Parts: sequence; C-alpha cells; structure tokens
Amino acid sequence: MFLAQGWVASAQNPDPVEKPQIIEAIRFEGVKGLDEEELRSNLGLKVKGSYDEEVQFADEIIIKRSLWEQGYVYADIHEVRTQLGAAGRIIVVFVIEPGDIYRVSEVKLTGNKAFKSTEIAPTTQATAGKLYSHSSIKEDEEMILYFYGSRGYVDATVDIHLLEVGKGSMKVTYEITEGQKYLLQAIQISGNVKVKEEAIRKRFKLASGDAIDCFLVEQGRQELLKTGRFESVQVSTPAAKPGYKNIEVIVGEK
Repeated sequence: MFLAQGWVASAQNPDPVEKPQIIEAIRFEGVKGLDEEELRSNLGLKVKGSYDEEVQFADEIIIKRSLWEQGYVYADIHEVRTQLGAAGRIIVVFVIEPGDIYRVSEVKLTGNKAFKSTEIAPTTQATAGKLYSHSSIKEDEEMILYFYGSRGYVDATVDIHLLEVGKGSMKVTYEITEGQKYLLQAIQISGNVKVKEEAIRKRFKLASGDAIDCFLVEQGRQELLKTGRFESVQVSTPAAKPGYKNIEVIVGEK
C-alpha cells in the first residue's frame, strides 16, 4: 500500500555518498625552524585536495624521514589532529615529537684487515661534527661494500652500530666482515641463441685470474641491456674452485 502511494522504504535507498573532506591548511607543531613549505611540497596530502587517512599515514613516514636527515634521530609523530576550518574545510595538524638534534661525535671502522682505515674512510660521508643523517649512514655502508666488492671481496658485509656518547652526540661504527678475496675463473654464458658468446663476454672487462670487480660486473650487465638485443640479463658470481668465482650470465634475447 505504501509503495502504491509513492513511499519507499529507507532500506531500499542507497546510503548517501559522503562528501570528501577538503583540506584548507596543513600545519606542523613541535619543531621550530622547520622549512614547512618544502616539507608540504613532499607530502601526499595537499592544500585544496581531499583528505585521505591512508595518505596521511604515508605522510607521517615522509615527515619523520625528513627530520631524521636533519639530525633528529628519534623524531616521531605524537598525533595528527584535524580541526574545522572555514567553509566546512579542515586543517590537518601534524604534532611532532622531535627529540634532540644529534651530531656525529666519531666514525670508526672495525674488522678491516686487508685495507687500512685511512684507505676506506675517504669513501664515507659521515664525519665528526656533522649532523647525523640516516641516508648518509646508509650510503656509507653501500660505499664500503663497493670499495671491497671492486677489489675482489664480493662477499664483504657491513654492520652499523650507533652509540649515544652524550647529549646530542652519536658515535658511528662500521663493523666490516671482509670475507676472502676472489679471483675470476671463467665467464659462463647461457640463454643466447642469436648473439655469440664472445660478443657478450667482451662487455665484461675482466679476464681469468683478475680480482672480481663488482663495478665491472654491473657495468657489463648494463652494457648488454643497452644493446637493445636482450629482454633480460641476469648476472651472478657463484663459487668455483677455492679462491675463485665464476661470472654467470643468463640472457633472454628479444
């Protein structure tokens, strides 16, 4: 009867679509001297854009990483507050717990026997007196591995140890496990049908008996890809006889 008179049960109506919340402003609390404009430009949330909680979570990581690069080793987001702005829009406020600014007090290398610390140190960025930076420490790890890997120590590893030695001071230790030096036994190639082995082999500037150089190995892989003749190039350095490794190249031709 109700339907005949034009009534429609509410259960039959679709749920009303909730309008997106539009952002009027993005603010930061807890840190003085912060380049807010630059930080905002890196966020996923944008002024005049729609608010999205998942994007906010990703932005919290961006903010923390930015602060870590400025010496705030233990910076964290205390809370994210939204408050009503003008014309029904919202203001997003990131409340930051910055902690102290840390500087590097000392950089130490341990475990290195094949090379002196004075030989390795020029490859690193972290030095006493500089602001502590997460990315610089990570880049130092990669550069130490490159230093060793380009000299035959392709299995070398680096462990990073951080120690607070006073208010705002951090000692950085790179603990190196060198492993052994490996020479090249042979370059083994598979997957090629149209391209001759010698044409592939000459891209690797290494000969049998040379110390394996991870830079030259990667350079060879990149050069093969640049020829445009391969869909894929996989390179590894499996063990051969004691003290030697092979360079194994598996190509997928176009």
